[in-house]
Amino acid sequence: MSEIVQIQSVTKRWGDVVGVDDASLSVETGEFVTLLGPSGCGKSTLLRMIGGFEQPTSGTIWLDGRDVTHLPPNRRDVNMVFQDYALFPHMSVGRNVGYGLKFTKGPRSKIVEKALEALDLVGLSDKVDAMPSQLSGGQRQRVALARALVRQPKVLLLDEPLSALDANLREAMQVELRHLHRKVGLTFIMVTHDQDEALAMADRVLVMRAGRVIQDGSPDDLYDRPSSPYVAEFVGSTNLFTSKVIDGQVTLNGQTLDLPDRLKQHADGQFGFRPEKARIVTASQRGPNQISGLLSEVLYHGSTARLVIGTGEQSILVSHMLQGHGGREGLPKPGDEVTVEVAPESLMCFEQEASA
Repeated sequence: MSEIVQIQSVTKRWGDVVGVDDASLSVETGEFVTLLGPSGCGKSTLLRMIGGFEQPTSGTIWLDGRDVTHLPPNRRDVNMVFQDYALFPHMSVGRNVGYGLKFTKGPRSKIVEKALEALDLVGLSDKVDAMPSQLSGGQRQRVALARALVRQPKVLLLDEPLSALDANLREAMQVELRHLHRKVGLTFIMVTHDQDEALAMADRVLVMRAGRVIQDGSPDDLYDRPSSPYVAEFVGSTNLFTSKVIDGQVTLNGQTLDLPDRLKQHADGQFGFRPEKARIVTASQRGPNQISGLLSEVLYHGSTARLVIGTGEQSILVSHMLQGHGGREGLPKPGDEVTVEVAPESLMCFEQEASA
């Protein structure tokens, strides 16, 4: 695949305020890339600069081998889906979708034909004559997608496209967007603050913080191999602790855990493990790499339960899959002593390897 988007040392400032700080990245043709981070981290500003809605203070933006840094949006082969959909309330669905084609050469019949094709892509060809006010939130989102796709851009930019939808509809639209991406084969660049959304939908995720890209990788990379405690906690729950490394082991409130071979030469620092990597064991299964403590809370999540276990000065979170039809039956009760096992390969470290 070839690179369709290249961003080189892009910075955006408003006086003393830095929105994006020396960002560099590239996106391959046909990729689904997500810019992930909290509010104010610069992700939407970066997306708007790709689209031409903001001008960078410094740096260069290339689209399909062309320097577009200072070109307006209508001279870039991109389209954008906004968070609020930005549909014209006085126009029908068909006219909303075909609006961008009014400024291209060709008969009106061709505009109607292309609008219907775009609506068919998103499963709304039967709503061509409806008004936006007659549609559900999910349908309005799909109309906005059809309008962005009708001009067949090389890159589709999506700014928090699902944030206005309720939880169930948001999950359904995640599936639809992934399906649409595969169907049309375009490059998608999406902004979101929702880590579950990013991990579920993207081929690649770029985590931003304070205007900088701090990790760029696949969803698996971010979740299983986060580059920092910040990324580890932002993309999912993590049990973090600080420890010295002694004889290839670390300690969590006085209880020892073996490190895997790949981490045994690491310096002292921060370590962690995901809640689902800890397994509850019975008294007869006691052994190495186990942590014991008093259960303080049980948080029920349907198919799973999250256990908060006090291990002294620090509590750990354990995610336990519930089996069969018993639900919470058989779970330990608050106040019970609980022991969990953490496999060495489940441990993460956030320090550089010690020099030889």
